[in-house]
Amino acid sequence: MLRALPLFLLLCSSAIAQEDPDLPPGIPKSIKDEVRRTYQVLPSGDVAYLASTVGVVVAEIKDPARPRYLAGLPLPDSVNGLALVDRRRLLVANGPAGVSVVDVADPAHPRRTAALRLHGAAMGVDGAGSTAVVALGTLGVQVLELKDRPRAGDHRDTPGYARAVRLAGDVVYVADGDAGVQILRLKQGKLSPLSAVSCQGHVFGLALQGKTLYAAAGHAGLLLVDVTRPEAPRVVGRFRARDGIRGVAVSGATAVVTDTTAGIARLDLSKPSAPRETGRLKPERAVNRVALRGDLALVANDYDGLLVLRLPSAGQPVVVASLPPPKKKSK
Repeated sequence: MLRALPLFLLLCSSAIAQEDPDLPPGIPKSIKDEVRRTYQVLPSGDVAYLASTVGVVVAEIKDPARPRYLAGLPLPDSVNGLALVDRRRLLVANGPAGVSVVDVADPAHPRRTAALRLHGAAMGVDGAGSTAVVALGTLGVQVLELKDRPRAGDHRDTPGYARAVRLAGDVVYVADGDAGVQILRLKQGKLSPLSAVSCQGHVFGLALQGKTLYAAAGHAGLLLVDVTRPEAPRVVGRFRARDGIRGVAVSGATAVVTDTTAGIARLDLSKPSAPRETGRLKPERAVNRVALRGDLALVANDYDGLLVLRLPSAGQPVVVASLPPPKKKSK
């Protein structure tokens, strides 16, 4: 027995050495490099779901300074958007493959339980309870009924390229590319147009807080829109972009925007008519969308995975960690 002990320890150490911290469990090594391409981050408690070229990636962020991969779920096409319908169901906008429903009751073991192919490419998704809406690029917006399995409901074309959606009660807000923001009413399962907001830019993403809609409008910057009356929206403020704003997240009087190659800017919204930049951080690469979790900003860092930033009470955001860790530079 004692003679076998060194061999046992050698085998264990070899198995540990083979574990790759840069590769989520469940993702084949053959597509390891593609895991880095990240479009959206969706935090939920101590985990974050990442929309990736390879599928859904799950990261543990309990210790923000040491994020780690929990799991990966390969899917047929790139994941462009994510939404949690409840604690168990994650909706996935899976490009030309349509929409997938993923069971995340155990985030370390995500399971695809249903899928629905749609007529367009699923770019963004949002939902609550038994209803969801999907942004379909050139084909507008699709309603989904979520019961045992998703079922396609009403469809409405939009004049632009629908990239993202927000569902708030019976109102649907659509980031419609060069056509600005389209606002629709969803009543008894049917979509009807309410109004639109011209942004003079390409709208990539939306955030909604209270009665204010925040539109990430590319080179036109960030627009603050009063939607107290969705049928008569009013632009009440604007923040100019240095490059092109693709993502926005809002909490209280603080917003964080991703300004593509110009980095990540923190904004003070205490005066909505004049948002004020209070700090900026410029990573090495262009950045996609962003989410907030307490005093943390979780950034979809394009080709470099997940970037975790801390937002101090004053000054620019501070890098806490990245996942995967930065590649060591050769001497």
